[in-house]
Amino acid sequence: MVNNPGMATIIGFEFLGGQRLVLVEGETGGVHTVYALSMAREALKKGRRVTWVTTGLREDVLKLMEGFSIEAGGMEIADEVSDWRRVSLPDGGLAILDSLAFFHGEDSLAGMRRTLSDMARASRPGRTLLLLSEMGILPSAQESLARSMADGVVQFLAEREGEKIRRFIHVPKMRGYLPIDRMIPFTLTEQGILIDPRERYG
Repeated sequence: MVNNPGMATIIGFEFLGGQRLVLVEGETGGVHTVYALSMAREALKKGRRVTWVTTGLREDVLKLMEGFSIEAGGMEIADEVSDWRRVSLPDGGLAILDSLAFFHGEDSLAGMRRTLSDMARASRPGRTLLLLSEMGILPSAQESLARSMADGVVQFLAEREGEKIRRFIHVPKMRGYLPIDRMIPFTLTEQGILIDPRERYG
């Protein structure tokens, strides 16, 4: 059955409820990372375990959290990871893999399918995996395959209007929900991603 979530907003953790593998895409600038951190904060508030898996440094994740005043105390950070499969992911919790381009070590489409299949299997014991990806780094066929194999896709897009940048969230796919048929405008502030409370979807 396909649901219409009504008054919920897409930046609430409830929106990810029941999802297994969610691809979170963004253009260069890291807004999709801020979204993932916000989801981590919400999951922790609800008593869920959260693990952030990155090929980068722990200090960089903490610095980003501090820059956007995102409190995610209790989040485990596995840094300088070369193989995400060796990290213990939280049962029934949230795991954030940053990012697909770095964890996918092969150039072929078949290799991408194997990587995504492994990630999908890792999400099955009741956990949600947020898979971060910067648009335009991977070949378009691999990006399309990732979108098709994920349970959900959340995209952060920007367009230039004169000297201003307008930012939008697009959710082309989320298992169990009707597709959202429009772009949702948002602003990025020191507190993170803000959607006008009058903006609804569904």
